[in-house]
Amino acid sequence: MSLIKQLRSYRLFSFAVFDFLASYLVFYGIAIYFKLPILKMLLSVVPLSIIIHIVVGQKTELTESIINPNSKRDYLLFLIVMINNLFFYAS
Repeated sequence: MSLIKQLRSYRLFSFAVFDFLASYLVFYGIAIYFKLPILKMLLSVVPLSIIIHIVVGQKTELTESIINPNSKRDYLLFLIVMINNLFFYAS
């Protein structure tokens, strides 16, 4: 098993923990480097990653859950992302 597959094997609610951690670390680094508001950058991680995955055509568990909600968990994820967006744009 390759290193990346091993790192992505750790899951929380069927989502790869490594993907989230890597995304947040990259956005944190961008915020520090460009002196951007850290909270705004960290709140924008999930919405931007969903948009980027949709644009490039990469289907992931999260994008599928947001685009085609089929369960209470999917609707809860959608609600969390929408609330997250409200906080992002309100601040």
